[in-house]
Amino acid sequence: MDVKIVSALILILFSWSVTSETYSELGVTELRELKLKYTWLIENCNLLNAVKDTIYTEEFWAPGNESFKWYLGLKPRADSYPEYMSLFLHHEHSDSIHVNYKLSIGSVEHNDSRTFLGNDYIVKTYFIKRDEAIQSCSPNDTLVVDCEIRTVTDVFEASEPFLDHVSQNSAMSLKDSAIIPLLIIIIVSSEVNSVIRSENWGVTQFEEMKFHYTWMINNFRLVTLQNQSTSINSPDFSPPGNESFKWYLQLYPQSEDDSTYMELYLFHKNADTVHVNYALSIGSVKEETSYTFKGMFGRGWRRFIKRDEAFKSCQPNGTLIINCEIHAISNVVESSGSNVDQCSTRDETLRSKISDDFLTLLEDEKFSDITIKLGDHEIGAHKIILAARSPVLASSIMKNSTVSNNGNSSFIEIKNVKLTVFKKLLQYIYTDKLDGVDSNMAKDLLAAAIEYDIKGLKARCEEILCSGMNYENAIEILQIADQYYIHKLKLQASKFIADHALTVIQSAEFKNLEISKPHPIYEVVRMMAYQSMVNRGS
Repeated sequence: MDVKIVSALILILFSWSVTSETYSELGVTELRELKLKYTWLIENCNLLNAVKDTIYTEEFWAPGNESFKWYLGLKPRADSYPEYMSLFLHHEHSDSIHVNYKLSIGSVEHNDSRTFLGNDYIVKTYFIKRDEAIQSCSPNDTLVVDCEIRTVTDVFEASEPFLDHVSQNSAMSLKDSAIIPLLIIIIVSSEVNSVIRSENWGVTQFEEMKFHYTWMINNFRLVTLQNQSTSINSPDFSPPGNESFKWYLQLYPQSEDDSTYMELYLFHKNADTVHVNYALSIGSVKEETSYTFKGMFGRGWRRFIKRDEAFKSCQPNGTLIINCEIHAISNVVESSGSNVDQCSTRDETLRSKISDDFLTLLEDEKFSDITIKLGDHEIGAHKIILAARSPVLASSIMKNSTVSNNGNSSFIEIKNVKLTVFKKLLQYIYTDKLDGVDSNMAKDLLAAAIEYDIKGLKARCEEILCSGMNYENAIEILQIADQYYIHKLKLQASKFIADHALTVIQSAEFKNLEISKPHPIYEVVRMMAYQSMVNRGS
C-alpha cells in the first residue's frame, strides 16, 4: 500500500485601482489528495478452481486515517456466469466518501469513481474470466490483485498581502497601472517529500488437501453377474485424523439408462458443505470434475464404463480396482505486512517487549492514577493509556471522574460489562494483544469494544466469531452482526446458515428469530436464492 499526498496550489493575484492607490493580495487554495495503493497476493492460484466461496483481504487503510478503511473480496465463480470472477471493493466506515478507484488483475483493469455511503461496496460481477486470471498468475503461482484509491482529503485556503512577494519595481508598475491584471499560477506537486510513505500488502494462501483411495472388489465378475441391479458400496474412507472429510464410493454393475454400462458415484458422508475436485478411474477409463457437496450427497456418472471393458480391466484373479483422487482446500491462510522498515524483526521484538512491560504495569497497578470500579471490584489503571486508546474512556475521565478522599486518584464506574470481559478489554488496551478468548466471550467483548470505540479490538472479535461459527451460535452471531451493522460478519453468518440450512432452520433459535426479528432472515433467504441460482447455472 502506497500513500501519497498530491498538492495543487492555485495562486491568484488581483490588482485594482482605487484613486491613486493599488492594493494587491495573494490567495492560496491547496487541494490535498490521498492516494492509497494496496496489493493482494493470492498464492496457489491454480486452486481457485476449487474455491466457490468469496475470499476477503484483511482491512487496509491510510495511516492515521481510520475513515479511509477498505477491504477487497474475490468470488472465483461469479453468480450466473461461473466462468467469470467477481471482484468487490468494500468501504468499512460509516462516513460517506467520494473516491476514484482502479482495480486490476493481470491485463484487465477497471477505472471508475463512486460515492460510498458508509459501509458500502461495489461489485464488478464479471471482472475477469477465471481461466484468464489463472493464466496471468506469476511463475510462482501467485495471482496479483492491485487496488488504487484516490480522494480529496483537505482543502486549505489562505490569503496575505502580496507586496512582500514581489520586487519594488513590480509593485510600482502595478500601482501606476489602471488595468486590472489577473495572474493565475498553478503549481502541481506529484509528491510531498515530508509525507510518510508505507508499502503494505496482503497475502491469501490456499492449503490443498490431496487424498487417494483404492477400492478393490474381489471376484468382481461373479458378484456382478449375481447382483446386476443392486449397488455395491465401498467402505467409508477419509484422510488420517480427519473424520470431517469422510467419503464412500458406489458402483451399479448395470446402468438404468443403458444396460451395457456401469454407474459410478462419489458420496460425501458429512453434514457440512465442501467443494472438491475429484477423479475416478477404472482401468484406462478416467473421469474428473469439480462439485460442491452440500451435506450427505452423491455425484457421479450414469454411464461411466462399458461392462465388457470393466471386465477386461480386472486383475488375473478377478479383482476390479477403482481409484479415487480428491483435491480440496483444507485451509485459507491470510497474512499482511509492511516493507517500511528493513529492521522489522528487531521492531517486532521491541514491540513485544513494550507490550509485556505495559501488561506488567497494569497487573502490578504501579503508578496508577485512576481506579476503575465494576460493582464490588476495583482496578488500578493509568489515565494517559486509557485516554489514548479509547475516545469514550477519555471523555469519561475528562467529564465524569470524581476525586477520591486522598486527593491523589480518580474514579470511573463501568456498568453493563462483566468483570472478565472488561479485564480482557484492558489487556488489549495496554498490549494490543488478545489471547484466551473463545467465541462465547467474543460476543460480549465485541459489544464492549463498540461501546468504548476500540476499533482494533472490534476487528479481532469479528475474526474470532467468524472462525468459531457453528450450528449452535450462527443465529446469535447473525443477530449481533445485524444489531451493530457489521456488514462483513453478517454476510459470513448468512452464508453459513444458508450452507447448513437443513440443520440450522430446525433449531429453536432460528424459529425464535423468525418471530421476534425476521429482518436478518431476509439476508439468509437471499443468500440461499443466489446459491440456488449459481448451482443451476453451473
